[in-house]
Amino acid sequence: MSRKNISFPLLLVVFLSSLLVLNLAFAEDCLREAQEAKQSGANHLVVSFEGLGSKQAGFVRNGLLKRIENDVGRIMVSKNYAYTEDAKAFECIKDFKNVLGKDLNLMVIGHSFGGGIAIFNLLDRMNGMQVDNVITLDPRSMDSEARFMLSKSENIYSKPNTVRIGAFYNFYQKGGLPGYAVKGAKNIELKGVNHAALPSHSSVQKLAKKLILD
Repeated sequence: MSRKNISFPLLLVVFLSSLLVLNLAFAEDCLREAQEAKQSGANHLVVSFEGLGSKQAGFVRNGLLKRIENDVGRIMVSKNYAYTEDAKAFECIKDFKNVLGKDLNLMVIGHSFGGGIAIFNLLDRMNGMQVDNVITLDPRSMDSEARFMLSKSENIYSKPNTVRIGAFYNFYQKGGLPGYAVKGAKNIELKGVNHAALPSHSSVQKLAKKLILD
């Protein structure tokens, strides 16, 4: 069959079928990882979100999580997402929750748009659920996608009360692309660091490791 004879509806069906296969494969991966985590005793799930355009660079994945893996990797499973993938992260969290139940220890970490748009949208989805620890790093948002913001002009967020959060930490800096405090969180201003380097700061690594090991 030549390309010109392939109808648009058929192409649409093929495209949608491909997306369905990919989504099912992703869901199966999370379920499998959750089952493996239960067998190995890795009851800590760390869900992280990258900022705008930094999924490939992986500032959180490479600058933070890979640097603490040697100390906590045996009890931790980490899942890394773009800031637009909060819905996908939520489905994965549900798989882990269904498998590990009350033994699941959940930490959510986000940088820049990942800390602003992604985390606050995820927490909104998790209405009534338990999140043990939240760490935001210079959370920010575009006005059109802002959630839980007290002042859109300054990207000032407020800790939501629709989800049970054990501890909420917010690191921010006032250098390049300055960050801001989050109302209701434990706010920590870091000196001598810029926006992009915040995930790799030793204070962030130390806290993340401590929360997982405690």
